[in-house]
Amino acid sequence: MPEELDKSPPLEMLDPSEEWQRAISFEIQIEAADPRQIRQIAEIERINELQILVREAELRAARKLMSASSLGDLAISMLDYIDHKAFGALLSFASFFSGRQIIKPAPGTLAVLILRFAFSKKAFENVLSQPIADMREEYFEALAKGAIYHARWIKLRGHLALGLTVVAYLFASVVKKVQGIWSAIT
Repeated sequence: MPEELDKSPPLEMLDPSEEWQRAISFEIQIEAADPRQIRQIAEIERINELQILVREAELRAARKLMSASSLGDLAISMLDYIDHKAFGALLSFASFFSGRQIIKPAPGTLAVLILRFAFSKKAFENVLSQPIADMREEYFEALAKGAIYHARWIKLRGHLALGLTVVAYLFASVVKKVQGIWSAIT
């Protein structure tokens, strides 16, 4: 490796191109910058490197980069500098490579997706969204107090309440249809 460096021409002999000048000016800006800015630039470069590695299916190299730096913390600290889709992708990568989920979705997230698909907008907003909102509010209050087991109980109870609400809504809808048909017949 040292022989290769000796064979390279001295800097004075290189033809200065526009890219070379930009690189020199960038280095000067980095030297004059605040140390926090330098750290942020390095973090952004690591995030970009990880995205490229994952896109190219270089999972071993991506895993090595993940273990070299705690990318979950890095992604959270970089929320101001990256868009939300990239942030979600980084958290997914971090969760995949670390083997644990860094940020869990709010309780009822899957239920919201299913219920919005299955029911009308009016039915969802007027009837089905309230139990989900109540469950989430209680759940996050319990987590804020540090009561993890109580939060789990609230999540279980909230899902049961949501299920009963859906069953009651379906039953009421069927009864209303039968009543309409019965009144039309008689």
